[in-house]
Amino acid sequence: MNKLKNKLFKNLILLLNFILFTSFTFERENVKSEEWKLIAENVEATVYNALPGQGWGDCSQTASSFKLNLKDVYSHKIIAIEKTFMKNLGLKFGDVVKIEGTGKWDGIWQIQDTMGARHKGKKKIDFLVPNNIKSGKWNTVKMYCLSDKNNTNIYINKMAPESSNKNK
Repeated sequence: MNKLKNKLFKNLILLLNFILFTSFTFERENVKSEEWKLIAENVEATVYNALPGQGWGDCSQTASSFKLNLKDVYSHKIIAIEKTFMKNLGLKFGDVVKIEGTGKWDGIWQIQDTMGARHKGKKKIDFLVPNNIKSGKWNTVKMYCLSDKNNTNIYINKMAPESSNKNK
């Protein structure tokens, strides 16, 4: 009986390893390095919250009029970008970018917000994060954009859609 349990246990471990490896590999294949081109280095990145004092007033939507799920703002994976910097990079609302250099916040984000006038002319982005996260700053962030912007929807579809106004 113990031999059978040991064999089942080993097979279970093998199966779990296979599942984990397969899902990791699949996720990595969705973000092939050749799909992304480096567009900016040494970008300053900080975090912000969907709170009245940290925006233009209406914390339930972004500068692009994207309506937020205030119960889970992180699910949208939104960044704000300084307006001139966005223009110089040829980016617009709805574009997705890949961020590296923050550790926890590295990944694919969508541009749906801009930063206030006090940041004018800076190479700067802000991650929209849950309200319980109050600080975070990185100075050597790299930004990538898709080589083919027609692939944007592949990534946007994995992010939470705009919210209805039910959660205000």
